Amino acid sequence: MISVEITNCIVRKTLVDQGSLVDILFWNTFRQLDISDSELLPHDDPLFDFTREIVGTKECTWLYTKFNHEQPQQRGLKTQYVIVHAYTSYNILLGCLSLNALGVIVSTPHLAMKFPSNTRSIITIHADQRITRECYMESLKLSPLMNDESCQAMHYVEIMAGVERSEELKQDLRTNDDN
Repeated sequence: MISVEITNCIVRKTLVDQGSLVDILFWNTFRQLDISDSELLPHDDPLFDFTREIVGTKECTWLYTKFNHEQPQQRGLKTQYVIVHAYTSYNILLGCLSLNALGVIVSTPHLAMKFPSNTRSIITIHADQRITRECYMESLKLSPLMNDESCQAMHYVEIMAGVERSEELKQDLRTNDDN
């Protein structure tokens, strides 16, 4: 878990996920950043979570994101975030697009990532182990059936309802499950 700076706000609980193809900003975080809805662009491509469930998306936005914001050596990147309405203990999920654009090398055992700065020196960001543990424990407690009243104690966003799978997709998933 690292923190980044977006629109002059420090956003903690940012998950570095090398397995995600997109960068995700969760809806509640978008609201807390106080960004105008006029910054939202249409985005109709569905995402698939690790259980092959479809996660519907409606919007995306481009935001300038600063990495290593608390140190003299920083690096910024204009990032396209897909806005996702989902329960989560994280605020942002950084995927391959941003990680590759930065040239990041991740060391999971060390909870660290390294990438070159604009001056060709190496920036190292260490994850906060306490926050990483807290987010992991929160994610184990999440229930997909929680309503808004029960979500006040932790950072949640609303889940998107009514996502339907096409018959073609259902058949593809069944075929993959058989293999």
